[in-house]
Amino acid sequence: GGGGGGGYETGNESEGGYDDDVVAVGLENDAKVAAAAEAVFPSTLPYEDASTNHKFQVRSLFYMDDKVKIHGGDAFGKLVHIANYAVDPQLFPSGRIDHIAAQGRFKKVIAAIRASVKKPPMLFIVNLQVPGSSSVPNISVPMIFALPCDFERRDQSDDAYSFRAMFDRYYEDMPVTHGAGDAPYHPSEQADDVGTCDEKHFRNQRFKMIPAIIEGPWIVRSAVPVKPALMGRKLTQRYFRGEGYVETDIHIGSSAIANNITGLCRGYAKAMVVDLAFCLEGRAEEELPERLIGVARYRHPDVEKYEDLYDEETPPPVAGGGGEPKKDV
Repeated sequence: GGGGGGGYETGNESEGGYDDDVVAVGLENDAKVAAAAEAVFPSTLPYEDASTNHKFQVRSLFYMDDKVKIHGGDAFGKLVHIANYAVDPQLFPSGRIDHIAAQGRFKKVIAAIRASVKKPPMLFIVNLQVPGSSSVPNISVPMIFALPCDFERRDQSDDAYSFRAMFDRYYEDMPVTHGAGDAPYHPSEQADDVGTCDEKHFRNQRFKMIPAIIEGPWIVRSAVPVKPALMGRKLTQRYFRGEGYVETDIHIGSSAIANNITGLCRGYAKAMVVDLAFCLEGRAEEELPERLIGVARYRHPDVEKYEDLYDEETPPPVAGGGGEPKKDV
């Protein structure tokens, strides 16, 4: 069962005339990015990038007419890091960590990626905010998908062009916050309305997650069909943009149904192999065929092995009096 993508043309091959040097340097830099992401803090969760060996179907070029889906081909983004943080209720009374890329140990991973190459790639971060129970804490499971280094020059296929146009639309109206020169993010800045957008906004309408339980007990497989979900229409999502990244926070606790399904999956996680694919829904010919942003594979994860977002070496920033950020003297 080889994913059905054997003869599928990826963007890099679909048109000739690429500068081989640009592609070679780009691939080298992709490897540096992946190595840098893993070197800072090795992940506590076993994961792999499944961008080239998955079975996901996406909308084809003429989907709006014929409703035909095709194999998704290679995802543009590579999964380079996954973390699993316990949510400290003292620091985060809301029970979730928003804009995780601007905080603590995870911020260090982003910084290491950006320092590893001259022209860092765009990073697409998905932060699953998973509710706990009386016996287990809430957790945050952020994933980093790195788009190809020097993407514009490396891949000028029609597919890549339409993918980039949609991807830019996803975040271009958001301000960059908590950049290198700004005061550090403090958890007290977190508020329920920060990062949300109108229900009809492009981000809420188009962000799509497709889950697939590859291995796992029947009860979980029947609860989680391989079916795309427009997450922003079903639950609350928050969106943040920093230097070189866009982050999508999926607040699972905002939907009773999602909460129940996730609780079920959490209980059986060690018996499961799960693929999660992400894409932006195409609704017109110029937005099709859909291309996957990235695919994460979790192999029998022990989700109860978590780490702290802040520790001795990365303490939370001190909130200054009167809400003024503390300046380094």
